[in-house]
Amino acid sequence: MQHPHKMKRKTGGRRMLPPWAYLAAAFGLALAFALALPENRLLFPGRNAAKPVKPSTFQALKTIDKSGLESITVTQRDKESYTLLYRDERLFLKREGGTPALINEAYDQEIVSAATVFAVEDTIARNADEVRPYLKDMGLEPPEITVRVTSAEGWEDVLQLGWPVPESSCYYYRWSGDPGVYMCDSGIYEAFEMTPQMLLPVEQPLLQASLTDRCAIAVRGREPLEILFFMDQGGHVSGTLQKPFAYPLGEEQAAALLSAVANFRLGPMQEELPGAKDAYAGGPLATIHIHQRAGAYADVDENGVLTAREAQEQTLALTLWEKTDGYFYACEYEGRLYHVNGFLLAAFLQATSEGLVTKNPADMGENGAIASIHIQVEGRVLDFRRVRMERVLPNNELALDEDGNILYDVQTLCNGEPFSHEAFDLMVVNLAAMEVLGSVEEEDIIGSRTPRWQMTITTEGGAARMLAAYPINAFYDAIAVDGTVRHELQAESLQIALGDLL
Repeated sequence: MQHPHKMKRKTGGRRMLPPWAYLAAAFGLALAFALALPENRLLFPGRNAAKPVKPSTFQALKTIDKSGLESITVTQRDKESYTLLYRDERLFLKREGGTPALINEAYDQEIVSAATVFAVEDTIARNADEVRPYLKDMGLEPPEITVRVTSAEGWEDVLQLGWPVPESSCYYYRWSGDPGVYMCDSGIYEAFEMTPQMLLPVEQPLLQASLTDRCAIAVRGREPLEILFFMDQGGHVSGTLQKPFAYPLGEEQAAALLSAVANFRLGPMQEELPGAKDAYAGGPLATIHIHQRAGAYADVDENGVLTAREAQEQTLALTLWEKTDGYFYACEYEGRLYHVNGFLLAAFLQATSEGLVTKNPADMGENGAIASIHIQVEGRVLDFRRVRMERVLPNNELALDEDGNILYDVQTLCNGEPFSHEAFDLMVVNLAAMEVLGSVEEEDIIGSRTPRWQMTITTEGGAARMLAAYPINAFYDAIAVDGTVRHELQAESLQIALGDLL
C-alpha cells in the first residue's frame, strides 16, 4: 500500500491560526470595549471594585401634623381595646367613668411618632389582591393589632400590624390610605403591643444603698444566701456573708450588690396577680429580700439642690420568674407583676457564696483606713498603731484648715516606739495583696492545730478582722477569717508581706 508523502514543517514565516481563534479574539475585544463603558461597569464590576449598595426602600406613606392628633385606639387580637387621648403634647389613657390617666412619659414620643408617620421599610405587594391567599399567614387577616388614629378635624387613619417577617426584624404592615402590603420596623409594632397596664407610670420603691443593712437571695437550685452590710464610723461600708457560713465579702462584690440595690427599677407593669404568673412554668426562679433601716440620706431635688431626706424602714420583697424574652424577667412585687431588666438583677442572680467572699483576707478596703495591726508570730508580738491627735494651737484652740476641718497630727508606733509612716503604709498594701490559693475541706483544723501566726486588723471606723494561719504542711496554711476556715494560704505569705520587719 502506498502511503501519502509526509509534508515537512516550515521553520520560518508566519504561523497560521485556526479560524476559531480569530473568532475568540474578536469576541474578547468586543467584551473589553463593552465593559469599559461606565454604565456596563456597574453591571459587571471588577474583582477589586466596590460592591454596589442596595438602594434604600424606606418610604413614608404619609406624615401628619401631630398637633391635630385627637386619639389613638389600639385593638390587640383576643384582647380588649384601649384609647389614648392626645392633650397638651402628652398621651392619656382613657378610662371608663374616670379621669384619663397620664401614661409613662418614656412611651409618648414613640407612640405618637408611630401614629403620625406611616413609614415602611419595604414593599411586599403594591396591591393586597396580589397576595390575598397569604394575608392570613402574614397575621393580617385578621390583623394581630389594629390602630385607629383620629383628629379633631375628622380625618381617620387605620393601621394593621401582622406577624414578624421571616428572616427579618420587620413586621407585616398595612395602612388604610394605600392598597399595598408592606414591612414596618419592629419599633412600630412594639409601640402598640403594650397593654394599658404597661403604659401607666410605675411607682418605684425608694431604696438607698447607704441605708441597706441586709439582703437575702434564694436562687432556684442553689444554697440560699444571707448577707449583712455594715457602715463603720468613717462611712466605709463592708459586707459579710452570714449564711451558709460567716465570712467577709470582697470589697468589689459588696459594692456590686449595693450598686444593684441603688439602681433597681421596676419596668412596665404586666398584669394583676394571680392569673398572670400562671404563664411561667416551673415555679419562681429566685426570691430577693432587701432590708433598709430608717435614716437620713442625701438627695437632689427638682432644682438640682442637694437635700437631706428621711427614709422609713422597709423590706423589699421580689419574686422573679423566668425571662419573658432575652432581656427581661417577670418580677412579682406587692401583688403585681412587672418586667425588670435582667442587667439590673445580674449581681443578685449570679451571687454564690464562694464568688462573694473575699480572696484577700487582710484587705479592709481602699476606704478603710487602718488604725492598728496586732501580729503574733514566731513567739513575737508586733503591735502597730497609727494615732491621730487633734492639733492644738498655743491659745488652746483646735487648728482648722481653709475649709474649717480639724487638722490632725499623725504618729505611727510599733510596740510603743516611733515607726516610719512609709513602712506602715507599705505593710498595709502588702497585707492587702496577700491572696488565698484554694479551698480547704478540713473542718477540725482550728481545734487540732496551733496557729503559725495570728493577726487582728482594726480600721479607724471601728471595723475589726481576726486572722489566724494553721499549718497544713510545710508549704501551706489554712487561713481562718473571724474563726471560719474556707481557704489555704502560702506558708510564707506573712513573711513576704512584712519583709524586713521580722
